Amino acid sequence: EKLLVDGSSITIDPPAADAFPISRGLGFWIKRFSNTAETSVYLKGQVTTANQATAIATGLNLVGYGYTEALELNGSAVSWTGANGGTGNTTTSDKIMVVNSDGTFTEYYFFTCPAGWTDAKYTALNNKWINNNYTLANVTIPAGKGFWYLRRGASGFIFRPKGN
Repeated sequence: EKLLVDGSSITIDPPAADAFPISRGLGFWIKRFSNTAETSVYLKGQVTTANQATAIATGLNLVGYGYTEALELNGSAVSWTGANGGTGNTTTSDKIMVVNSDGTFTEYYFFTCPAGWTDAKYTALNNKWINNNYTLANVTIPAGKGFWYLRRGASGFIFRPKGN
């Protein structure tokens, strides 16, 4: 039932989950009730062989990483050209949030060493993802998982993993 503004209601008959069409390149949400036992969700269809490119707009973005290999955040599989390192402060840099198995988030920040910062600790972290204590983020996002990307830069950029 869907309640309308005038107080009346209509019955909605959505397609069955196994017949619901999902368009390539578009995301979707699955609503799960808290008292539902955890089960796996499987999708059937074509898998693209083209390199992935995801527009990252200013604000919060949900990014799917649909490859069969895990993503090392600071590895060579992704060019982070365009990511915003802020002013050396984690409150002004782009942030990635990864959901842990217990439902909590772990946050990582893109760091660009500001001009004049010559301390080797910081220059070694230039254009890398870091933890909130300014240490290198040694994290791997499992294959097929996604993450939240908080874009704090003034304009967007394209997230482009290298190769397939």
